[in-house]
Amino acid sequence: MMDAKKRGSEYARNTMSDHNNNQAAHPGQTSVTIACSTDDAYALPLAVMLKSLAVNADPGRKIVVYIVDNQVSSQNKERIAGTVENRLNLRWCKPGGLFPNIEPEWGHVSSATYDKLFMSRLLPEDIGKALWLDSDTLVLDDICTLFDTPMQGVNLLAVQDPLIQKVSSPFGVQNWRNFGLSPADPYFNAGVLLVDLDKWREDDIAGHALTHVLENGKRVFFFDQEALNVALAGKWTRLNDRWNYSANAQHAKNQSPEHDSPSIVHFSGGLKPWVYPDLGELQDLYFQYIDQTGWKGTRPEDSLQGKLIAWYIKSSIRKVIYPLENIRLWLRYRLRIRNNKMKSQGIIKSGK
Repeated sequence: MMDAKKRGSEYARNTMSDHNNNQAAHPGQTSVTIACSTDDAYALPLAVMLKSLAVNADPGRKIVVYIVDNQVSSQNKERIAGTVENRLNLRWCKPGGLFPNIEPEWGHVSSATYDKLFMSRLLPEDIGKALWLDSDTLVLDDICTLFDTPMQGVNLLAVQDPLIQKVSSPFGVQNWRNFGLSPADPYFNAGVLLVDLDKWREDDIAGHALTHVLENGKRVFFFDQEALNVALAGKWTRLNDRWNYSANAQHAKNQSPEHDSPSIVHFSGGLKPWVYPDLGELQDLYFQYIDQTGWKGTRPEDSLQGKLIAWYIKSSIRKVIYPLENIRLWLRYRLRIRNNKMKSQGIIKSGK
């Protein structure tokens, strides 16, 4: 592992409401525009992500952060605001009817995972460019450098997913042939997205992604990520891996950051550093940033399960049997699809 310590549709538009609509007008693209989303369960990681962003950003740049508010408590909002103080301009946004009430069909994520599909409708129309960051990322470099990257005439700049490298890969786009895709088409990870919002609006990326979820939701594996990969096929260019470096060593071995250490670390998957203890060096770095937030001193609960997971992750055994983890994940997914089909046929009742 690299040394990370080296770097300290009208429907939605009409129903979107800005929590802080009495604030001054947005200053425009002279500032850096960040978009993200959270609920109460992810308030801590959001605070860590924002703190790491603020600490490492060019102090001379103004940064405006739009946060989709999925019922975050007032107490947690205050803790997040206190974490970044006046360094970031936070603007909380209520999703309203931004997305139909559709829950992901399986897995550990909530409906908030779909929020990023609607960046072009969420943000004011005079904003032409924005950077989406998932809450489970850690920013270790000047985010302004990434934001200032030329868009090269495409809708999106993103990092190719280290696990799902092509749309035809396992866990990629299900039934990719039906969407006119080539098996060699690259597949991006949706945790860090540099977006040309004008092009998203012009091409109605939100509408296309929504349609994909509504028509294929019971067969979608990675929810928002698959929908965006279908809607943006042929309309994105690859960023260097350093801007979305996987904290999973089994995935990171497929990445080649151009620098000695990553600029953004992404704790994707189920092993979150604020949930499980003793996950290694990147978690130690994560704790350094936790202690600069309103959650100072917070650590994962020490448990037998946590100890066993930590041992397994660090052991040589995992390198050998890691493919079995993906097989297990695939079987869980296929079982869920089977159950959904049986529910739709009335063979089993909903909730079972």
